[in-house]
Amino acid sequence: MVEMKQDIEIAALAASINTYLSSHNFTSIEINSGFIADEQIMPPMISLYFLPNGPEPFQLGNTTEKLYKRVLQFDIYMENRQRVTTLVDLLMDYLDTMAIYLSDPIQGIIVGSLTCQNTDSIYGQVVTPNWEKAKVIRWRGIVRGTLEAHYPNG
Repeated sequence: MVEMKQDIEIAALAASINTYLSSHNFTSIEINSGFIADEQIMPPMISLYFLPNGPEPFQLGNTTEKLYKRVLQFDIYMENRQRVTTLVDLLMDYLDTMAIYLSDPIQGIIVGSLTCQNTDSIYGQVVTPNWEKAKVIRWRGIVRGTLEAHYPNG
């Protein structure tokens, strides 16, 4: 059940990020979840995935509500430093202000929400390409933040 919740969260994040980036004139960026080991990484691309995470104790005591801590990481691959730096800044701002409602894909009803409650957990970095053996020049950005997934009905 937890994996299904994470799948719903990743799908909602990907759709929301695509809309957000389009509003900032970033289009034609491939957004996927996790790594695709058999394919060559070609910019522009954003890969998003959850690092190891788990349930959080709920402050109200015994309840049907569920709260999960999600450590989200974006790996951003772009053709030049300016584009990757801009995307790192945009995604850090996105994490700081986002609030996503999570819908059940079968029933179409809202089952939870995903928010960033800890602004201090948001981290961004631009990584320079390895110039010595580069076949494809790709700049890499990393954005990481801790989110809370809240499910009112468990």
